[in-house]
Amino acid sequence: MIEMTNQMWVAAHTLAADLALNQVSKNLVQQAADYIQRNPQAILSEYLERLECLGDYFTAGKGGQLERMDLHRALDRVKKWPQDPQKTRMILGWMARLVEYYAHRPEEAMKRSEIPFLRLRPGEQLDGVVRERQKDIVWVTVGPGQRGHAARRFDVEIGDQVRVVVKSVANPIQFDVDIDSVTQRCTPVVEQPRSSPQAQQPSQSPGVDDETSRRAEEILAGFRKIWAQEEKDGK
Repeated sequence: MIEMTNQMWVAAHTLAADLALNQVSKNLVQQAADYIQRNPQAILSEYLERLECLGDYFTAGKGGQLERMDLHRALDRVKKWPQDPQKTRMILGWMARLVEYYAHRPEEAMKRSEIPFLRLRPGEQLDGVVRERQKDIVWVTVGPGQRGHAARRFDVEIGDQVRVVVKSVANPIQFDVDIDSVTQRCTPVVEQPRSSPQAQQPSQSPGVDDETSRRAEEILAGFRKIWAQEEKDGK
């Protein structure tokens, strides 16, 4: 029986802290673990590239495609995963569990993470992306793991690119900003229910090559198996 080594635990904790600060869904991490389990010969980096190329085929959590980009960026920092796919799956599986742990302990996640945080100063102007909103409040990401709190202006939506001014800084992950302007609007994504034929049989989008489309369909087919098993188990 394979057990987690100290090196594997360090990787799982560090990456989980990174993902928690970027608010990546633990379900997205678990999907990667399940994919490696079903496809032991798969290369994780290639899976992440294809997952990101899915674009608007399906969403993943509040951040949709942005979460998949954060997952790819965080896991891509690991230059060499264990040659044994079972060890890789174990690391990913524990990461999925630990993401939830660090999501409720942001300061501990900040200490554990290896993210090179930007040094923020009041009055500084930065470019960012709106990643979450609640009524009149939004959170703007200005760098990996750094999400500032702001009053909603210009009727911004998730995915909009904005220019912000730093108001106050408590620490690298707790700060306030003012939205100065919107530099680019995000094209809205219309979510499809799981049971929708359109969601299960996406047509090829302009600019997506045949290979990407084929691999996207393979990944979606794997996810549909997971969803079917979850419904069968009553999850």
